[in-house]
Amino acid sequence: MKELYTKLKLRINNGSIRLNDAFVDDLENGLSSANFDIISHNSSDNRRGLDEVNKLEIKRLMEEKNISFDEARLLYMNNRMSENSISDNGIPIDPKVVTFKSALKN
Repeated sequence: MKELYTKLKLRINNGSIRLNDAFVDDLENGLSSANFDIISHNSSDNRRGLDEVNKLEIKRLMEEKNISFDEARLLYMNNRMSENSISDNGIPIDPKVVTFKSALKN
């Protein structure tokens, strides 16, 4: 956590980022990682932080299962996909679905 604070402090002091208050709250709540870096990708984002409903669910998963932000995001997405009859690999589970292989040869 100290490393993240130092990294954030250096970036803010150097003027390379501007985080609105909502994104600062998300960052302080552990809702950022090297794979989902809200510090580096926030300069032109006009949203008021991350989606409220989704981040509450991800935070709940983090706390209940004692898992990292990235693990909670993956679990959250897999749960949403499953609710919509989509497998973990992104292919619909519906037995009526027709898929086609690429016509391109390797």
